[in-house]
Amino acid sequence: MERFAEEACLQARGGVRYWRPNHPYGRRHSKHMTDKRLYISTAPTREEANTLASEMVGRRLAACVNILGPVASVYRWQGEVENSEEFLLLIKSTEECGAAIQQVLTELHSYKVPELICLPIEGGLESYLSWIAASVKKG
Repeated sequence: MERFAEEACLQARGGVRYWRPNHPYGRRHSKHMTDKRLYISTAPTREEANTLASEMVGRRLAACVNILGPVASVYRWQGEVENSEEFLLLIKSTEECGAAIQQVLTELHSYKVPELICLPIEGGLESYLSWIAASVKKG
């Protein structure tokens, strides 16, 4: 398993990312860092997570939102260590939609400080990355 993970990882060469030749997706991959993003957030209830996900997909800000959970969260809030169950949202979108996703969370989220983290998607199955692009609005 370790060898497979090593073979599947991206290798940086001169600022351009390439899959190793024996990666299972072989020739169908992105060679350059993409404009696609994975945004991560949480919600206190499944109902709120569903509302947020539906709004983002409905407004064409996200191609897909996976809702996982409940998950256990341990965090510091107002000087105290808190434990709670939350629902994790994995939001597949583009860099261009980031500000609008942030606006949806600001408008609809029940938390005073909702989580929003953005991770770049450096590569992936080309057809999936194209589907993300086609599913969100441009400009």
